Parts: sequence; C-alpha cells; structure tokens
Amino acid sequence: MKQHFPASILLFFLSLHIILRASTPASASTTLEQAQHTFRQALATEKSDPKLAAKEFQHAAALFRSLVEEHAIHNAKLFCNIANAYYKAGDYPAAILWYRRALILEPYNRKIRENLIAAKIQAHTYHEPKSSPANFIIDLFLFWHTDFPHQTRNILFLLFYILSFLTLTAAIWWKQRRNLLIMAAIVPFVLATMFAASILYDHHRFTTSREVVVMNPGMVLRQGDATSYQAVSSDPIPPGSELSLIQRRNGWVNVRTPDGTEGWLPAASVRLIWPIKP
Repeated sequence: MKQHFPASILLFFLSLHIILRASTPASASTTLEQAQHTFRQALATEKSDPKLAAKEFQHAAALFRSLVEEHAIHNAKLFCNIANAYYKAGDYPAAILWYRRALILEPYNRKIRENLIAAKIQAHTYHEPKSSPANFIIDLFLFWHTDFPHQTRNILFLLFYILSFLTLTAAIWWKQRRNLLIMAAIVPFVLATMFAASILYDHHRFTTSREVVVMNPGMVLRQGDATSYQAVSSDPIPPGSELSLIQRRNGWVNVRTPDGTEGWLPAASVRLIWPIKP
C-alpha cells in the first residue's frame, strides 16, 4: 500500500517557506530603520558629545554593513551610507574603502567622488589626478556610459532590445512596411548594443578589480612575506592608501603603490575593494 505524504505537513513546510521569505525583507527593513535612527541620533549629539557621537556613528556603520553581510544587499546608496557613517566617526580608511565600493557600482557619481576626495584629504592620501586627452574623449563621447547609473543602463538596454525585437517581428508579418520597419529597428538595436557594451565593460571591471585599501597604521612594505624581511622603506604606508594587489601568500599580500614600488604587507592590514569579503 502506497503511503502518501501528509497534506498537513506539506502545507506546514509551504507556510514556513512563505513566512521565511516574507520575514527577510522585513528584517532588512527593520535593520535599515535602526541604522538610520542611530545615524540621526549621532548627528544630534555630535556637537555636545563628540566621543559619544563617534561611537554612535560606528554603530550605525555596523548596522548598515549587516545589510550587506547578512542580507547580501549591494547598491551604491547603501555603500555610501556606510562610508558616510565611518567618515563622521573619523574612520577615514573605512570611509575610503566603502566610497570606492560605491563607485564600483556607480563609477561616475559626482557626489560619491566628492565624498571620496574629502575622506582622502582627511586621511592625507589625496593626490590631484592628472588630466589626459583619453579622459576628455570618454566624458565627451561616452556620456551615456559615464552619466547613467549601472541599474539605469540595465533598464535602458532591456527596453531598447525589446523595442528592436518587436519592430523586427512586425516587419516579418507586415510585408508592405517591411523596409521601413527594418530601418526603424536599427536605432533601438544600436542603442541596445551601446548599453550592452557598457554593462559588459562594468562586469569586466567588477571581476578583474584587484585593489586594496590599507586599514591599519604603521604598516611598512617588506621585501618578502614575513616580518624577518627587510623593509622596502622606513616610511609606513598611510592608512587609506589604495594599492594594487599582485598576489597573496602565507597570510601576506604582495602590493604595488601608485608610484610603482612593490612590497609585502600583512593580509589582515588591508581590505580588498571588490569583491566584498567579510
């Protein structure tokens, strides 16, 4: 005799699944409200009690970060909120790290760039960027890539692709207007291709980013992956400095400074900008 899976148990697990799915957004929403409330409280006490405010800003940053680490929410606004909280707490290396992560998602957001510069100035790691003809050409002719956020470009790509597809489909069935419809489909197809190239370029940047931010003070570059190796320079790397990652080995990272100097630092003293790891 066949035994059937009890319907009551099936309904129980189905209900549990629905409850768990519904509770996750609510939990994230509650955490977001707590983080925003804590941040506002810190702002209110910033002048009267700076030390207490700094602790509250750190707590707000931790709450914002939990949305990333526990709920896997990745968007530039959230990353910028984390960076703002760290900036107000005086933790400028952490602020630089999260502003850089926000710029990975919205690389041409002017407000985030301005905040990043402010954090670098406070951390004494800011250097005036050198202008180049290539950057001017990119800003002039690739405005659709530089001015639109990543999510907006995704939506526009989808819209233009669907419009092109529908127009070509109509051309197949409407023979009398076929040539006109094919010509009309070219414009959205070209626009869809442009935004697709922009999205693929961003994906390439996401997957090939190999930069780290120095988080700890007093770190000096060494010639090898141990404290027994001689220092490359007696001057420590300022916290908040951005370095290129070459390789990892034995709990150390081989890095390159913007001026081309290479050396080794303890892996625990740096944080990878992207991808985000706990």
